[in-house]
Amino acid sequence: MGNTKPFVSVCNGLPGATLVNGNPIDALTILKNGQVGIGTGPMVMGSSLLTVNGSIDSKGLNVAACGLKCWPDFVFDKNYNLMSLPDVEMFITKNKHLPNLPSASDIQQAGKFSVGETETQILQSLEELYLHVIKLEKENAELKAKIANLEK
Repeated sequence: MGNTKPFVSVCNGLPGATLVNGNPIDALTILKNGQVGIGTGPMVMGSSLLTVNGSIDSKGLNVAACGLKCWPDFVFDKNYNLMSLPDVEMFITKNKHLPNLPSASDIQQAGKFSVGETETQILQSLEELYLHVIKLEKENAELKAKIANLEK
């Protein structure tokens, strides 16, 4: 953003303004290009339209839909290649995180993550887990039936 001057800036240098390294941080900055910063200066807003330096409390959050192709219900397709549990275990042992999810170091290096993308990846892992549980439940029922037949 360079030295973009704010269109509106509240609390810039006023008594009671938050100081970082001795410099005032604007409570609210609105730039002419539509970017809004809360608790930030215009220099740290990056490319996002809204940047908040602090927690956000909300009664809800809606993330724009990415379309049906990116929602992970494709794991229920009969042609989906579900990773076997031994392969998942090998992946976890080697990489120290779940397949199709970023590692802690990936997130730390990026400094942020997409809530919508991560939610989709977590849902895919959950749906895959259900498929494994269903398969194991069927195998368990078959084994119980075989044991019952052997006991007769």
